[in-house]
Amino acid sequence: MSNYIRRVRVNGLFEQDNQLSIDFDKQLNCIYGYNGTGKTVLLNLIVDVINVNLSKLHRSPFDSLTLLTSSNKQAVRYITVHNRFDNVYFEFHQDQVLEVTSSPFRNRVYNFKRDTLYSVVSEGSFSSRVHATKKNDCQSIELSMLKSLIEKEISVTYVPLLRMSENDVRNRMNANTSLNHDRGSHRYLTSIQEEFSKQYASAQSSIARKLEVLSSSILEKLFISKSEVNNIKYQNMASKLMSSGEVDSSKVQMNEVMNQIESLDLKISPSIIIEHYSSWHKVQEDLIAANKKLSRLDESALDSDREEVISGYTKAYFTFLTTVGTYSKIQDAINQIEKVYYERYLYLRKFNDFKDAINDFLLDGKEFTFDDDGTFRFSNKGRHVRMSQLSSGEKHLIAIFGHLCVSNDDSSVFIADEPELSLHLEWQRKILPTINRLSPSTQVIVATHSPAIISKKSKKIDIEECYTYVK
Repeated sequence: MSNYIRRVRVNGLFEQDNQLSIDFDKQLNCIYGYNGTGKTVLLNLIVDVINVNLSKLHRSPFDSLTLLTSSNKQAVRYITVHNRFDNVYFEFHQDQVLEVTSSPFRNRVYNFKRDTLYSVVSEGSFSSRVHATKKNDCQSIELSMLKSLIEKEISVTYVPLLRMSENDVRNRMNANTSLNHDRGSHRYLTSIQEEFSKQYASAQSSIARKLEVLSSSILEKLFISKSEVNNIKYQNMASKLMSSGEVDSSKVQMNEVMNQIESLDLKISPSIIIEHYSSWHKVQEDLIAANKKLSRLDESALDSDREEVISGYTKAYFTFLTTVGTYSKIQDAINQIEKVYYERYLYLRKFNDFKDAINDFLLDGKEFTFDDDGTFRFSNKGRHVRMSQLSSGEKHLIAIFGHLCVSNDDSSVFIADEPELSLHLEWQRKILPTINRLSPSTQVIVATHSPAIISKKSKKIDIEECYTYVK
């Protein structure tokens, strides 16, 4: 998904005469301002509009919000949400088409008109009936349809951050407040752990299926095919080798294949691979050497010498023809191994990137990894550490990077409110570049009170300068 939020316009934020308009960059955006200026409210509004959270929108202090999206630099009005006394209404600014699978053999197409107000109705009660309103006619739309339409345009990953540091919690006079926060923090991190394990298991299962197909495919390649009966192809390969006089050097490839086979946990001895490439190297050398002897043979040579050279050439030539077929089959199999190896890398990349990102922040002998089932493991100089024993800052990293890892791969916008909370100053400087590195194609929007978190590449947005007041 290439669309991102280009501009947000909010009318009546907090007060009827307030207008807020913010232009966003395609990558990093940092909103700052004093407490009470609307940073958190704005982020929540954006998230609730994209996720179609009707109850929260209706309770929020605004009259209307317009999202302008873009896939390049040109801003396009996409949707306006009207928060009225009786209901929340959605208005698209471009005609929308939604195709819904109504049965295994039939798809149904719905058309939604631009500049028409839509109110959300419960599932299954969609109809074409029109409801009269004071301003305009209003049509109904099912919640799932509205969400599907918006997801086609833009999607969001939102981190509900752990707002209270552990020191703050301990200092609370009310022990129940502390206990509830600890439980809430634990539940949230546990939910990330569970989703991580689920997705990691799914990735491992996909890799296992690829390996099963690979095993069958390699076995198939060992059988003789009709095309191999006619060895013109192999004769041409022999002619090319003799003409160039250069052996196909495969030492680098051999090392790469050994690493890939080891990574995929294929039970093939390294000695077999080494012998395979060494034998192929010798077969080529023997043919080149025999061809050179044959080319230097003159008519004055003794019959015995002539016979020896011709016999040596014939042996080397036919050894090459019989070997090159097997070598080619194995090379095809190796190419398939390389493909599966790369697919494995793609399947596991986001999990390994998450692990590397956490470890890049940890200090003093602390380490983060995960088991084969995706269970998080923390250690301090080799000693196991439970997740509940992590510092508030370390938990914060798990919350931010973990949520980014398990979020929808198609998410186009990442939103976080004060991601610097509980983080050391040095960690604050690293947090946004790390988020950008983990998901470089994702737009990042954060609200912050910390100058340290604002990187050089970030667009700085003073929210107070984005307000205008209409009298």
